[in-house]
Amino acid sequence: MEALEVDSGERQEGVFGGVMNLIQKLGNSVALLAIGWMLELTGYLPGAAIQSPATLTGLRVMVSWVPVVLLIAACLAAAAFPITRRIHRSLVTRADEMRAARAAAGQAGA
Repeated sequence: MEALEVDSGERQEGVFGGVMNLIQKLGNSVALLAIGWMLELTGYLPGAAIQSPATLTGLRVMVSWVPVVLLIAACLAAAAFPITRRIHRSLVTRADEMRAARAAAGQAGA
C-alpha cells in the first residue's frame, strides 16, 4: 500500500479491501464448483458405502497433490514480487515524509 501511496500520493486501503474481498468470493465460488467437477471426474458415487479404487486414488490426489501444486504456484507468484524489510521500511519512510510535507503545506496555506 505504501508503494501506491508514494506513487499516487493517495491512500487506497478501501480499494485493496474491496478487490481482496472480490477475489476471495470468486475463489470460493470456483473452489465449490471445482469440487463437484472433481468428484464427477473421479467417479465418486454419492451414498455408496464403498468407492472404487480409482475413485479413492482420485480423491487422494485431489486432497494432496492438487493443493501442493497450487501452493507451489502461489509461492512462485509471490516470489515474482520480492519486497524486503529494507524496501518496505524505505517506502514507509517516504510515505510518512510525503504526508508530513502535505500537512505542513496545508497549515501554511491556512
